[in-house]
Amino acid sequence: MKALIFEGNTKQRNKFITANDNSPYHKLFIKTIKQVNNNIQCDVAFPTNDDYKIFSTSDLKKYDYVFWTGSSLNAYDDTPEVLQQIEQAKIVFESGVPFYGSCWGLQVAVMASGGMVSPCKNGIEIGIAKNIVKTIKAKNHPFLNGRNSKYNSLCVHSSETSKIPEGATLLAYNNHSNVQALEIKHKKGIFWGVQYHPEFDSNELLGSIKRNPKKYIEMGILNYNTTPQELINSMVNGYENDLEENNRLIEFKNFINYFKMK
Repeated sequence: MKALIFEGNTKQRNKFITANDNSPYHKLFIKTIKQVNNNIQCDVAFPTNDDYKIFSTSDLKKYDYVFWTGSSLNAYDDTPEVLQQIEQAKIVFESGVPFYGSCWGLQVAVMASGGMVSPCKNGIEIGIAKNIVKTIKAKNHPFLNGRNSKYNSLCVHSSETSKIPEGATLLAYNNHSNVQALEIKHKKGIFWGVQYHPEFDSNELLGSIKRNPKKYIEMGILNYNTTPQELINSMVNGYENDLEENNRLIEFKNFINYFKMK
């Protein structure tokens, strides 16, 4: 089996992440995929690179899965780095290859299928996405199989889906964002994605804070008397069961195992 991972961040952002002792998101996805099924071969594409060549439908059909990572970009910005990813996602839908996305990956799929993404009306959601509620339609849906009717997951996002595209099914929401999990059927393709980050552990969330302490101080999330580690400890306290690997990776496991049988 083969998977193609689209890295959502720019080359410059990945250098910044690496310089701060964290893994670029595509490497985090490779690690997560291998935790679920070590037999999956992973290739990586970088659609924000200047010399990037769009994958055609025939290129994509060589793969069993497509994955789309998170990113620091905003899906509503008309920049080449954003527009090229949306254009590529449109072709993924045309190819019929099933694909999955976390956070930015969800937003790219929404934009590519006719929906809309906007700044979060409730501001940034960071730490734990709390009390995520499964919809009635999610009750028997294979994507969230194993999730309780209410659950929690690690997250960091300041944008959200503001208009669900036609052909989409809302699977989960919470008080912060109306879309936390979504299925999109568009053209020949199918997408499963979440607004949170199942691939994150607390160390990845810590890295996000440590890379941008001034930003989070200005937001009032971090203060000068609290270290990033102390902040993360307070955020995840009481959610240890949600962060246990078997619970944390449910969406990845369900996506990989469901489409493996197709």
